[in-house]
Amino acid sequence: PLNSDFDDEDRLIQRYALATFFYSTAGEGWSSNFLWMSSSDECIWYSTSKSGTICDQDGRLRELDLQENKLFGSIPQEVVMLSESLQILRLTKN
Repeated sequence: PLNSDFDDEDRLIQRYALATFFYSTAGEGWSSNFLWMSSSDECIWYSTSKSGTICDQDGRLRELDLQENKLFGSIPQEVVMLSESLQILRLTKN
């Protein structure tokens, strides 16, 4: 995986937080959910970010950018589990 230096427990927590986000915002109905909920590294899951990478060099998510992607629902409390690394949260026009 891209984040091979990332502690296994931390990675599991990150993936769990993203999974709860996916299901709380009706991820199956998003305009694009490419690779979300797959075994692929979460640093390459679909994003509308233009920055090139959504994770830092250690594989910690720093950007959750899913603008204009037909998200529906609410942001789950579990997103706070990303608070040590998450710097950008962009969910406009959903």
